[in-house]
Amino acid sequence: MRAGMLRHRVTIQSNDDSTQDALGQPQDSWSTDSTSWASISPLNGRELEYAKATHADTTHKITIRYVAAITPEKRIQHNGRTFNILSVIDVDEMNEKLILMAKESV
Repeated sequence: MRAGMLRHRVTIQSNDDSTQDALGQPQDSWSTDSTSWASISPLNGRELEYAKATHADTTHKITIRYVAAITPEKRIQHNGRTFNILSVIDVDEMNEKLILMAKESV
């Protein structure tokens, strides 16, 4: 994978559900796992139709170097934007590159 394609510095976060509010209810609290270089691109045309066949909410494709710990329970932060990971694809099962199908949350 060419480094020039990975031009976005992203933060990979995981949900720490051990945090509770004043009433003892679980509260979403995200902690930073790591940072990585990535390519973020909105889906269009055929890619969008294909992605919607598996996840109707998919809006972006994020490509990063392989990180074993990335799962759909994590999320990506970039420049104040949040992307919830819907699926993780290990390209050619080579442990070199991951494609994350994601939904941008507002």
